[in-house]
Amino acid sequence: MDWSKVDLPEPKDRLPKSGKLSNLDYYRLVVGSKIIRKSLMATIQTAVITYLDRNWDKHEDRLKMEATQRGITIEKLFEGLAKDEIQL
Repeated sequence: MDWSKVDLPEPKDRLPKSGKLSNLDYYRLVVGSKIIRKSLMATIQTAVITYLDRNWDKHEDRLKMEATQRGITIEKLFEGLAKDEIQL
């Protein structure tokens, strides 16, 4: 993907909303962050970055297939999805 071809606006809210965690998952996150001496938010940020690092190739493959079906570039699809101008 050529990121230089993607034009994105400044996000209005960089803090994504999430659903509730189970009590056990929440406290595992709290205790895990304490044991590594990171804030809860720093631990969540690391988790998100780790998820993207591990899964982006698969997501990009799906973007390529969808872009091909629509007859547009992967960059235009990414940009349109990010700006909420394109719906899947």
